[in-house]
This record gives sequence, C-alpha cells and structure tokens, in this order.
Amino acid sequence: MTERSDQTLETASGSCSALEEFIRSSISRMDAQERNMTESGRAIQALVVQVSELTQQMQHLRAPTALPTPAVPPVPPPSISQSEARLPVPESYNGEPNYCRAFLTRCSMHFSLQPRTFATEQSKVAFALTLLTGRAALWGTAVWENQDPCCASFQTLAAEMRRVFDRAVAGREAARTLADLKQGGRSVSDYSIEFRTLAAECQWNEEAQWDMFLHGLADRVLRKIYALDLPTTLNGLIELALRVDSRLSRVERLKVTLWTIRLHTRFTFPCYLSPAPLLFTPLTDKHYLTFHSPLDPLHSSYLATTRRSLHSTSWTLPSHPLF
Repeated sequence: MTERSDQTLETASGSCSALEEFIRSSISRMDAQERNMTESGRAIQALVVQVSELTQQMQHLRAPTALPTPAVPPVPPPSISQSEARLPVPESYNGEPNYCRAFLTRCSMHFSLQPRTFATEQSKVAFALTLLTGRAALWGTAVWENQDPCCASFQTLAAEMRRVFDRAVAGREAARTLADLKQGGRSVSDYSIEFRTLAAECQWNEEAQWDMFLHGLADRVLRKIYALDLPTTLNGLIELALRVDSRLSRVERLKVTLWTIRLHTRFTFPCYLSPAPLLFTPLTDKHYLTFHSPLDPLHSSYLATTRRSLHSTSWTLPSHPLF
C-alpha cells in the first residue's frame, strides 16, 4: 500500500515537472516570436522610407528642366461702351432774372450726363446760347459775334450770365425776405414752396426755420394748429399745416354748396317773365323762375315789381307762399 502511494506521488511530480518545462519553453518561444515581429516591423519601416526616397528621386529625374518664361503683361479688360442717356432739351431762357440759375444748372446737368456729345467747351457754349430767347438771345448773339472772352468756356459764360441776368435773392437778402414771408390769402402749399426755396439760400438752422414758418401761417390755420400737438421737426410742421389747410378748404367748399342749395330751394317759385320789362304774366304750372343768389342786383327789383303787381292785378296764385 505504501509502495503504491509512493509510485503515484512520483508519477504526479514527474507530470508537474513536464508541465512546467512545457510552459517555460512556450514562453520562451513567444518571446522569441515577439522579438522577431518587432525587428520585422522596423525593417518594413526602413523599406518604406527607402522606397519613398527612391520615388522622389525618380520623379525628379523624369521631370524636364523648365525654362524661365518671360513675364507677360496683364491684358486690360475690354472697355464696355455705354450709350449716353437721352435727355430732353432744357427749356429756353428769356432773360427772367429769377430763373437764370435754374437754367444754368439744367445745362450743367445736361453736359454731365452726355460727356461725349459735349466733349469741347465750344460745343457747350454754343448749345447754351441756342437756348436763349428774347432779350437773352440778343445778348447771346452780341457776345458770340464779338468773340467775347466769356465764350471761351461754359464756366465763364455761366459766370457772365449770372452777372448780367441773375437777380434771384440769395444770402442775406434771402434771409430778410424769409423773415418777412407770410402766407396771406394763398394756400399753405404755395407758402411752403416759397419758404423752402428761400430757406435753401439761407444758413439758418432747422429750429429757426421751424419758428419762422409757424409764425408766417395765416390766422385761420394757426388757430387750428395751436390746438394740436406740434411736431418737433420742420417737415412734420409743414405736413401738419398742409393737412389742416386741406381740411379747412373742404369745409369752406361744403359751406358754399349748402348755402347755394338752401337759396335755390327758398327762391324758386312758379312764374315767368312777360315781354314787358319787369312785369309778370299770370302763372302756369310749366314755367318757373329761379333766383340763385339774394345778392343778384335784379333780385330786389323783381321782388318790388312782383309786390306791386300782386296788389293791382288779380292773380291765380298757388297754395304755397311765394316769399
């Protein structure tokens, strides 16, 4: 029994020794394989680097040597020809002092928008002189025929025309005119146009213009405006005055219409005039005489004659009263 147990232990110990030896040999083989794989990876990386260098060298050898090309100047873009704007011919000028600057401004704008048509100063001067009429044409003819120095360019011609014809208010004179400007019996639209024209010639600030426009309005407009909230800007004040004036005008027209209808209804009665002056013939149902206004100078004569005729003649009168 004891011998058999000893044999079993010896067999087991021998098996353990063989297993340990197998494990150690397996670990050593795995370590060897790992070292081989690491070395193989390094070798592969080295080969990749070499192949890359060789590829670059081959591309460099195959590429032909490029000769330096001369610098080519840039080609300017083709110019696009644009047609000039077609403008109506400015209105002629007859020498009116207040419209000299407006005429010269229109001519200058015409030349600016048609530079090819008026490429020379002589063409500009000739064009402006052909638009002169009346006394301005007489002056233009004289300076052109005498080859006056003002015909050298349009600028000199414009300066001479301002000196001769321009009498429009400007500067201090415009400021004095603006200070005395009143609406009067005209509309707010006409008043505001003249006010803005004079204000453009002055150097007044908006606050001063606001105050001058308000105090220049007519009393009938001022009474309505003062009952409202006044705008703080000049444009707002002018728009408010225009609305108030428009409403007042509509009310006046409505009053006149109602007054006319009321008078027409009151002074219409059935009668007609006889051939004899200021005499009435007997009434019929087919003839009517209408007085449209009690202010007619013949109205009182008709009434007086009718009253006398009624007292002296027997009439067949309608059931409704005549007066």
